[in-house]
Amino acid sequence: MRFDYDKYAIVLENGSGTVYQNGKLMFKGDGYIAIKFLLSYTDNAEEVKNYFGAQLSQRERCRWQKNDEKEQL
Repeated sequence: MRFDYDKYAIVLENGSGTVYQNGKLMFKGDGYIAIKFLLSYTDNAEEVKNYFGAQLSQRERCRWQKNDEKEQL
């Protein structure tokens, strides 16, 4: 999957992500981290946050669930 925003592009495939700025490689690695880099590069652009909202909220939900489980122990 490819998503373009302004001068940035992100390509997500099989859990890995690649971020480009003006066609230059800026990051290659974990897909979630690539999304976070894209958000950082675009100053948390609303369009980018909305597009990847499901992935971001799912990751946060997992983190909160793990913290709740630790507190219960």
